[in-house]
Amino acid sequence: MKRLSIYLMAGKKTPELAAAAVAGGADLLELGFPFSDPLADGPVIRLAGERALAEGMRTQACLDCLAETLWSAQRAGRMPDEDAYLERIRERIRRSSRH
Repeated sequence: MKRLSIYLMAGKKTPELAAAAVAGGADLLELGFPFSDPLADGPVIRLAGERALAEGMRTQACLDCLAETLWSAQRAGRMPDEDAYLERIRERIRRSSRH
């Protein structure tokens, strides 16, 4: 079975883009966190990371973006709630947002 996988760099528009991707049929979303020394990334992902860093995406902002992206994707109606991996991520986000 073929699956459609979408890669998005964490950024201010990511939750909206993720919801559109899911509504358009994405089966998997991969969310990238930008970092300042992306040696193994290709030019497109490097540029996306540079743009995300320039707009202020740091660790907490990326975690907040991840949380909002999960909720947006779920509202679009196609992301699994019961996946144990996602539940572990959600718990870490909940813990980090309490601080």
